[in-house]
Amino acid sequence: MKRILGAITVLSFAMVAVSSSADAQQMGGTRSVNFGIAAGASFPTGTYGDFYDAGFNVMGTLGMQPAAMPLGLRFDLAYNNLGAKVGKDLKVISGTANAVLTTSNMSGVKPYVIGGIGLYNAKSSGDGETKFGLNAGGGIEFVLSGFNTYVEARYHSVFTEGDNLNYIPLVFGIKF
Repeated sequence: MKRILGAITVLSFAMVAVSSSADAQQMGGTRSVNFGIAAGASFPTGTYGDFYDAGFNVMGTLGMQPAAMPLGLRFDLAYNNLGAKVGKDLKVISGTANAVLTTSNMSGVKPYVIGGIGLYNAKSSGDGETKFGLNAGGGIEFVLSGFNTYVEARYHSVFTEGDNLNYIPLVFGIKF
């Protein structure tokens, strides 16, 4: 847990440092480096849906999107809490590296697809278990003055023993 809190602290400082240089790199209304926050609901799927109810998600992001390029990179640090039907809630802390492909730029609306790999620490009681996983999904980003907002849904599959842990967070976020 101390390493996770340390990683969150380092990521927070990195986001603040990058945000000050992001203004200097702004080109054509799109920042090449951005950071953001997001929150929303998480929905367990598959076997885990039998044991857990919908919960919530909070996420911090650090993104890099070269000007005039459709492909970018985004790092996410997220916390998901899925409510238990019986017993303790399932808490999932994840760090993911993702490719982001922006499909078009229609008058300030940018649909995109996102997918990547990550480390996931899942815990419902006792010690957590850290495993690799994959995620894929999509969203729509709305370009505003000075910041952007987005709505996104992704499918996460964590490679646990037996049935994989699968869940879908649906989030609303802000990028600076």
